[in-house]
Amino acid sequence: MQQTADEILRRIREGFTGETEKDIPYLQEKMEKYREHEQGEEILRECSRLLYDMSSEQEEMKREQQMEVQKHMQEVRIYIEQGDRESALRLSGQLVTCADSNKFYNDNAGCEYYSFSEFFEEIMVKEFMQTGREVIKAEFPFADIYYQHGLLLVEQNNPLAARDVLAKARRWNPVSAPIAFAYMDTFRATGEMEEYAELNRTIFPYLYKADDVAGCYCNFAGYFAGKQEWQAALACGQLSLQFAPENIVAQSLMKELQNKTGGAAKMPTKKELERLAAKNGFASAPNGDIINLAVGMGEQFMNRQMFDGALYCFEIVHGLTRDEKIGELVKQMKILVS
Repeated sequence: MQQTADEILRRIREGFTGETEKDIPYLQEKMEKYREHEQGEEILRECSRLLYDMSSEQEEMKREQQMEVQKHMQEVRIYIEQGDRESALRLSGQLVTCADSNKFYNDNAGCEYYSFSEFFEEIMVKEFMQTGREVIKAEFPFADIYYQHGLLLVEQNNPLAARDVLAKARRWNPVSAPIAFAYMDTFRATGEMEEYAELNRTIFPYLYKADDVAGCYCNFAGYFAGKQEWQAALACGQLSLQFAPENIVAQSLMKELQNKTGGAAKMPTKKELERLAAKNGFASAPNGDIINLAVGMGEQFMNRQMFDGALYCFEIVHGLTRDEKIGELVKQMKILVS
């Protein structure tokens, strides 16, 4: 005897666990199963009502959790400002546990979740890391939580524990330069310099801020100096200063290199820079695809008269190219948005 709609719905309800992150996919599966059922219309109508209630409840839980987490992250920052590293580490560890147990943002066959700090990071992942699945920004600061705790562990001279936590941050934001640099530093702390250099090469194609490009070249300069490859070190130091002339670390490093070589190492010409870059496995300029992407996005924003977005994109372009025309455009954009 065929089950009635009430009997089917009763059995569906019996399968609920009380955990919305499990019950929503379960209910969606049942809706698909009974879509063509003789009493499917009645079943789907009630299931849709249940799904709406669950979704509303889940969104409310997300909002409450997000507010609580942001409050605690601010408390961690206050502890750090006050010099109370012990309290900061304890609370940030609790936030890591919270992030680890968060089940609202699980990847599936149709989508994958990330935790971005900036709009352009999301664009880069969508453009350059295509997996065939929809990229969705999680409304939960996974990357920030892991990054914050990782930095505190680095300060505590615990690079291996920091590495594990920062690896989680990189999973949530694979194109973040600050996260990548912090993760790399755990390898430098343990003397794993080849791994350090390879990670530096890996993040370079995704750098879209002039300061981060400068930092990456500065990392290379220090790496080559450690190997006493003075010309390569000088080349990277020179490139670093091109993108951040006021970078104190790069300035100090360049003076140190000159002192160590007794002034014998000469500043490379542009052609020599390109040759040294090819020989030593680093790029002599930012990724052209990033520049083209920023130009294209900037033009789209301009066409829509969305000047804030256009300014954001053209500032990226100017930082990476130092193009005078782009610089003038940036000045005009600032006037428009002021």
